[in-house]
Amino acid sequence: MIGQLHLKYNDVDFRYIDAAWPSGSPAYAELRVVLDVSRFFSRCAHHVILALDCAGEQGSNNPHCGPIYRDGQNLFSTARGAILLGDGTVMTEVWNGTFSPELAVIPNLIPGPFDPSAHRCLNVRVRCDYAGGTSVRIRDGRGGPVLFAGMLATAAWPYEGEEMRACLGGIALGFVPPKDTGCVEQIAPRSAPHAVLGYAASARVA
Repeated sequence: MIGQLHLKYNDVDFRYIDAAWPSGSPAYAELRVVLDVSRFFSRCAHHVILALDCAGEQGSNNPHCGPIYRDGQNLFSTARGAILLGDGTVMTEVWNGTFSPELAVIPNLIPGPFDPSAHRCLNVRVRCDYAGGTSVRIRDGRGGPVLFAGMLATAAWPYEGEEMRACLGGIALGFVPPKDTGCVEQIAPRSAPHAVLGYAASARVA
């Protein structure tokens, strides 16, 4: 899947990426994305969302209390994966349908500072094991040196169904949740209306 995310609508945008399940019990879910960040962090965007095993949607039965639609689809309610912040911090995240997602910093095993905005293109791989554990690797461009590599122990995740849905998203700090506007999202420019994230993404379960 190839495209662009634009934060011109309420500082958030996202797209789903589907992946077929193999026969038998899978060992992990994986999201691979080549990101063009040249017009993202420099234009006030805050972080990239890299979510796997997405389920549910925003609505009356969760804290956002209203849907968040982009490209005709509603934002997920539960998932797990990672986020990449503009300051170079990489974190695991578990979105659990509340305003208190589980967050933990993944230490970078590559020496030296990691500055995403210093690179035009980032090649990102996020892998989440179903038995537990999340790893992230980020390269400079398609075949450049590894800029970030790390892994963290995370809880086991149940696998269900015959397909997996991943999500790539971008968000800035001006996002206003529907709960603050009568449970209906207000589509208006916020803090990063000119932030654009180009991408080529694929997901798999193996």
